[in-house]
Amino acid sequence: MIDWIPTIGFDIGILFTVKTVRTNKDDAGSEVAVPEDRNTDDAKTEALVVATNDDDDQKGKLFIYKFPLANEQATPHLTITDDDWQPFANFGNKIIIMDINKDEKNDLLVTAPTSKWNDLPEVGHVHIFINTGSDPFSTSKSFIIRGEPIAHSFFGWNAESAGDLDGDGVNGENFYLKFISVQTK
Repeated sequence: MIDWIPTIGFDIGILFTVKTVRTNKDDAGSEVAVPEDRNTDDAKTEALVVATNDDDDQKGKLFIYKFPLANEQATPHLTITDDDWQPFANFGNKIIIMDINKDEKNDLLVTAPTSKWNDLPEVGHVHIFINTGSDPFSTSKSFIIRGEPIAHSFFGWNAESAGDLDGDGVNGENFYLKFISVQTK
């Protein structure tokens, strides 16, 4: 009998901003770190975010890879872990890259739908990692969103970006979180 199936979630999106300096008259640039000035442009760098709970403690890890990858043996640009995370929470069941706080930097939403809360099993929660705009992207400390304290409700079983719900012209700061409820007797 299988007791545990590791979760592997992923998303691809813009997480990093790099400065490019125009080095020729064609306005082509090269990626270099420069101080703020008029001769620079913000370029967006895509990233692959992968989460798994298949580590020794079954608590979960978040791996962030910058594109383009240097080779097929690429190592993560950043790995986020936290000893305070719960084991066996299905960390990374769903990952969304989106600008949650309207600061024009994409943040991360990572679900953990089988976590315990108040000794209730499988209540679930969601981690919000806010983009600091610096390198590294974030720290291991995240904000936690929880649903109602109902056993087997699996809060965060699914999550989706909802687009522009409030008509302010900004897509992405709105999201839906889904839970399921399992009745036990």
